[in-house]
Amino acid sequence: EKKTSKNKLNKSKEELSEYHERVRKLEENLQSVENNYKDNLDENELFQLQVSQLQEELEAVFTEKTKLLESLDDLKDKERALSQKLDESNSTNTKLSKHIQGLKTELELSSLQINQLQEELEDIFEKYNQANKFDLEMFKTSYQISSRFKTATSILRKS
Repeated sequence: EKKTSKNKLNKSKEELSEYHERVRKLEENLQSVENNYKDNLDENELFQLQVSQLQEELEAVFTEKTKLLESLDDLKDKERALSQKLDESNSTNTKLSKHIQGLKTELELSSLQINQLQEELEDIFEKYNQANKFDLEMFKTSYQISSRFKTATSILRKS
């Protein structure tokens, strides 16, 4: 689209240059006609008509050139705006990528910590179960000793 605008602009410049050249030549011809005005009144009117037509064409080309330049300026503004948005998007993307990487690292660390805590809890639970089992055995042994002691004491009292 830029190349097309540039090509149109270059073409317009060439046409404008050609029209300038034609206008210059016509002005030379017009001078000659004015010198021969009395002899060539009809020819003079024809040249004036041609000059008028060329002036209209030149004005049309100038108007088109002006519009093309305005369009080119608008395109440049849009390009700058899009470039800025792209830069902002890239910056945001970079920040988000870093944030995501940080979150992944935190997640990995949290997962490791959870695994360690789970292992510790399993170890504590195992020790707790062993302690409860030991306490139960101690209670049974203590009960048996107490029962035997009562029986022995009772036998001793009877004797």
